[in-house]
Amino acid sequence: MDIDSNAIESAIKAYYRERYSIEDNSALYEYIENSKQAIFNAALTYANTFIGLNAKLKNQFDGVNAYTINSYNYDRCMSIAYVYINLCDKYSKVANVHGYSKLTGIDNITLREWGSNRNVSNNYSTIIKILSCSNESMLSDLLLESRNNIGVIAVLNHNHNWANSTVIHEHRLTMNSDKQSLQTKYSQYLDYNTDNNS
Repeated sequence: MDIDSNAIESAIKAYYRERYSIEDNSALYEYIENSKQAIFNAALTYANTFIGLNAKLKNQFDGVNAYTINSYNYDRCMSIAYVYINLCDKYSKVANVHGYSKLTGIDNITLREWGSNRNVSNNYSTIIKILSCSNESMLSDLLLESRNNIGVIAVLNHNHNWANSTVIHEHRLTMNSDKQSLQTKYSQYLDYNTDNNS
């Protein structure tokens, strides 16, 4: 089952248009870019509901396994992770597991299970790792641009253990290495979303 990445972005735009009565496309882009993360997350929830994304991400089961942590289709979930990350890049938002949950409708308990890699097939933890790497990368970029560096550093320290300059340097090296490795390994998903967003 194909999931149209353009439909996701269109639903996000529709949320902003309906809520804030914005018609002009250039003004809409600027409004989304400057909106708070919480409002963007609300738009992600709207997109999930509007498209019925959660149901499209699930495998088709006939038996009792329909609601287990393995009930989601790995390839579709991975593809949507990259759609989500690309949208965050485009609209100057920070990707994280919480936002991914809002877009997909996958509950936080399931995502925590994926991250722990316990009782989960097909290495769903890779999705969480990609989201974490993207979160760290986006926050580190924000660190260079933000006037509130203390707040960004606090989040980096809390989420990624950036405690001092030595740790920051080591994390940057590891993060870049992990990101390149994951992008190479999962280039098919990047190619898919580049094609669909061009």
